[in-house]
Amino acid sequence: MKVVADTSILIDFLRSKLPEKSIFYQLNMENNLTISLITVAELFSGNSAQTKTGKEKLNYLLGGIEIRIPDMEDAVRAGEIRHKHQLSITDALVASLALKLNLPLATLDQKAFKRIKNLELYPIRQ
Repeated sequence: MKVVADTSILIDFLRSKLPEKSIFYQLNMENNLTISLITVAELFSGNSAQTKTGKEKLNYLLGGIEIRIPDMEDAVRAGEIRHKHQLSITDALVASLALKLNLPLATLDQKAFKRIKNLELYPIRQ
């Protein structure tokens, strides 16, 4: 199954003391993950990505994930989602991608996304 993962899923993996117990690890073993280019930007804006080791770890992690580039349609839909649901523009772009691809969204912030019509949330087992 293909699943769109948001930034929270990848951050959980990067912060985990036992990566094999992380939600990302479980998702990646069971599914084909895709992320938005905006997720990459969010990851590289974090403090841990400011070191050489952090950048190398992120590049390794992202090497096995499909990265989708938002287009005009995604931007328009994200703007509408942001306006209607008061999400950050980054969350709105990720939701827009999941809707466009008709794929479930894996996120640790299910509350923020659950109000979006027709957006399927991937069930997270914690």
